[in-house]
Amino acid sequence: MSSKVNKSIIFFVIMFLFMLSLFFIYLNNMSKEIYLLIIMVLFFINFILIFDKIIGIRKTILFALFCTLSFNIELSIFNYNSIYHTGGLRASITITHMYILILFLLFLYLFNKNSNPNKGSVKLEVLLFFLLFLTGGISLFVAVNKVATIYILNRYFFIMCLLIVLSKFKLNTIWNYFTFGVIVTIFFQFIVGVSQIITDGSIGLTMLGESNRPFRINVPESEKGMGGTLGHPGTLAIFLTLLFPFLLTQFINAEKIKIKVISIVALMIGFLSILLTNARTSIVLVVISTFVIVIGNYYIRNKHKMNVKKIKTYLLLILVLVTSGVIIMLDDIKERFLYSDFSFQIGGRTAISELGISVIFKNISNFLFGVGLNNYTDNTSKFGSDFLHTQPVHNLYLLFWAEGGMLYLLVYLLLLIIIIVKMIKVILKGSYNLATKALSVLVSLSIIIFYNFTGWSMFHNQLFFLFAIIVIISALVFHYYKKNIETLD
Repeated sequence: MSSKVNKSIIFFVIMFLFMLSLFFIYLNNMSKEIYLLIIMVLFFINFILIFDKIIGIRKTILFALFCTLSFNIELSIFNYNSIYHTGGLRASITITHMYILILFLLFLYLFNKNSNPNKGSVKLEVLLFFLLFLTGGISLFVAVNKVATIYILNRYFFIMCLLIVLSKFKLNTIWNYFTFGVIVTIFFQFIVGVSQIITDGSIGLTMLGESNRPFRINVPESEKGMGGTLGHPGTLAIFLTLLFPFLLTQFINAEKIKIKVISIVALMIGFLSILLTNARTSIVLVVISTFVIVIGNYYIRNKHKMNVKKIKTYLLLILVLVTSGVIIMLDDIKERFLYSDFSFQIGGRTAISELGISVIFKNISNFLFGVGLNNYTDNTSKFGSDFLHTQPVHNLYLLFWAEGGMLYLLVYLLLLIIIIVKMIKVILKGSYNLATKALSVLVSLSIIIFYNFTGWSMFHNQLFFLFAIIVIISALVFHYYKKNIETLD
């Protein structure tokens, strides 16, 4: 693409961002956050101008997308009875910063005449997301709050666009910018979270997704945790946990000392951040996933007859650190897992799940078509105003079934199963580079599959877009394996 076209695009980006920012300020009358918003816009403009000269506009927008995965900047265009929508995602038609970045990438994609080296790599994945869109769209006919359903359908449309435009990039480009974006995200969320703990409240980043109450409520001070810009400690924790397999793989296989140092520092900061969220499930999952990644890399290296001394050292070091940590913090671990609100949480979530099952089996329509995407609480809140009736069922599989019906759930499960089968095949038969990347995807996806039984956080915007990124990485890994492409650059 010529420099003139590049400059035109940059000018278009700058003007659009300024106009959007002014429109956002005008609609929301956000006097408290105006200065922060202006600073962010100016920073983003400088970010584009600087990085455009270094890596080009397409990669700059790609990097910006990965760096802001943990944000949820939303502008509501149309609300309808949103005051009665007590829980779940928003009941409005919105524009988010992710949609804008995806549109920029789509715009660049349409004007880029270069051949696509990964043509057809995401056909199946796009089809499955289209089926989610289609089966979920059927529930629009039974939804009480149709605008709430359109909110989800709108997101599926942009995710399909995202899969298509990201398939234009080479695997290593996606991988490198994603892992660099992960590092930026971890440091940023740590700073935000610690600031929340120090100030004992929100630090004014609600426009990025921060909650006005970024801590757990009705729990002891030591268990409040921190929510970062993801709204809740549990949501932040699982978000960071899903990043760990990719960053750990980057650390293990990095050849440059600088990348190794940055990666290990980010891993330590990330683990500390997860500990500070006080999210039990994520703490256990990140420890288990760390062992699986290291042992998996040992297996893959051994299979390809590569040196495994470093892997043995890493494994021994992790064993020592985990064992020492458990011994030192044994009393705290007992308190958090046995004597706190652990049994209460299990009982509460069981009750919510039972309510979800009763919604599913209430009639044949609910069983087959659901009550409408993002409409669960619109139905249950009619029978009470307590937590049980105003919060989505804390099991994503039940929530998918209750809101979208049986076919909707089956499509989602099929997507998960297909990715698992593909990644196992690459791990067993692929080259070393592809196998280690497939292992990262497999471990991260396994975390998602397990976590879905314990909560509905994976349906939040930040986490669902992260899931979409994991899907595209898996698709490219399998495409390179199938085409027998050994050179990833």
